[in-house]
Amino acid sequence: LLHPAAAGMTTPPQLKRLIDEDIEEKIERDKEQEDRNKMARKINRNSQVAGELAAGKFEYFKILVNYPRASVKIQLRSKRGDPDLFVGNANCPIPDKKNFTWRKTGFGDDRLVIHFFDEEFILGWMYIGVYAAGRSDCSYVLSVSWKVSLTSLLPTAAAVSSSSSFVAVVAVSSSTSSSSVAVAAVSCCCSRMS
Repeated sequence: LLHPAAAGMTTPPQLKRLIDEDIEEKIERDKEQEDRNKMARKINRNSQVAGELAAGKFEYFKILVNYPRASVKIQLRSKRGDPDLFVGNANCPIPDKKNFTWRKTGFGDDRLVIHFFDEEFILGWMYIGVYAAGRSDCSYVLSVSWKVSLTSLLPTAAAVSSSSSFVAVVAVSSSTSSSSVAVAAVSCCCSRMS
């Protein structure tokens, strides 16, 4: 995410305060996150890992989701066998066939998208269990990515007083290898019409 000042744009004080407060809150949340499964392998946002499992075994991964308006996409691609996907929120650090928050267990490739408005979504560590279902070993590629809703960066109607208003300009650029977002706000003088 590109801060407007970093893009060479001036930022109205009200929007600057909203952005800076949001960044400060995020830093504080990061400090408070407790990892409840130290054995799970950490994977980074927008990354993938390949693995192999013996039949009936689990392998665990984790990702830190520390932004309140994130949507997390988890894809499990089968290269051989039938790997299944079990995911736990911060309260379920070792998801398995009996204890999980979300799961996808169809034959072949599995995909989950977990949105911030899901009632089970909790900020913090998200734990991913890959299970080799059936009687044969499996090999797989696990991909994890998450994106943030841009609406969380814009001022709400309650934040705009009758004496000032904002026009928000949002520019989104994406490609298969990267994406960037720039947000700028311009203060406008508006008069009420009688």
